[in-house]
Amino acid sequence: MRMAEFEFLSAVHHFIDQICDLNEVDYGDFMRAANLYLLNLRAQVGDDESSARTIDHMREYVQFHPDWDVLDTKKRLLRDAQHLRDEIAKRLFARIGATQPLSAETH
Repeated sequence: MRMAEFEFLSAVHHFIDQICDLNEVDYGDFMRAANLYLLNLRAQVGDDESSARTIDHMREYVQFHPDWDVLDTKKRLLRDAQHLRDEIAKRLFARIGATQPLSAETH
């Protein structure tokens, strides 16, 4: 287990908080802020290709193929970020479980 994975999980939590706090009504303003947050998150992804693809996909629908609806896009970003967070957490917990020593009890 690497510290970078925990730091990235923390970065995803921070991204979720940032998106929740966005109150822009103009799509252009929303898109600029959301894209900045996505770029910052992408810079922290490390060598996790699956997470990098997810973030790149999020940038696609925010910046390059928008539906111009702030609320719908915000909900989609939050749903995708929460899914990303859950996937990272599952992998970390699986590693923690796999590295725990077996019980010393014998029968």
